[in-house]
Amino acid sequence: MLRTSEVLNNFKIIVDDLPRYTGRAVVRNLVNAGPTLICEVSLDESGLDAVMVSAHEPLGDTNTQFQNFLHRWQRYYKVRPEFKAVVADLQTLLADLRLWLDEMELGIRALPDGDRGDISRTVLSKVGDRIVATIDALHERFEEIVGDVEPELRPAHQSLAQRQLRSLFLCSPFGYRAYSKPLGYAGDYEMVNMITRDPLEGSTLFAKAMNLWLLEQWPSKAHWPGPRNPEVFRPHFVEQRGVHALRLQRRNA
Repeated sequence: MLRTSEVLNNFKIIVDDLPRYTGRAVVRNLVNAGPTLICEVSLDESGLDAVMVSAHEPLGDTNTQFQNFLHRWQRYYKVRPEFKAVVADLQTLLADLRLWLDEMELGIRALPDGDRGDISRTVLSKVGDRIVATIDALHERFEEIVGDVEPELRPAHQSLAQRQLRSLFLCSPFGYRAYSKPLGYAGDYEMVNMITRDPLEGSTLFAKAMNLWLLEQWPSKAHWPGPRNPEVFRPHFVEQRGVHALRLQRRNA
């Protein structure tokens, strides 16, 4: 069983039956993806040296290798242009939003420790609603396009969206838990607790903003426990969160 911070001394990355890395690796993160375990590791540059040397050796049929590459790339070529456009717009918006909030956070960090938390909260309380509304506008367009994608093409569209957008959402504590499923299933009670407590959770201003956006989507609001809807305090409702908030969850969540 792998553990975080574990050192793997003979770690290899094989792509298309060719070695891409050989050497030391340190486990940085583990994500339980159902029947498989996704392992994030940091690599040593020295492990790439062997690959650089082997790149000058005969690698077999180059034409076949290029054909395999082209076949993998063509799945993205089949993605609808309007889908690519809205995904690119979302990625640009979120990347620039992160940069803007990071710059603001640098100024906050220069303040006395006791003031930082209050000022961070003040910043997001002033612009949080506008951030949510801005992302919502593109997200609604995203959902409209997704609804018209043919079933046989949905995996390619989903793969592109995950590739371009997933990392921008996993900084949110709620988004990360919805994706990683630390208890092995979606909609656990900690996710319910996240819905009911302060939405401004996260290690950075951007992470807090993304957490706020995720918790402002209709699954969380509709399933808020209380007189308005007393029957919804059930964990299985929460798994809808990742599906409807950019559909970045894996299937069968």
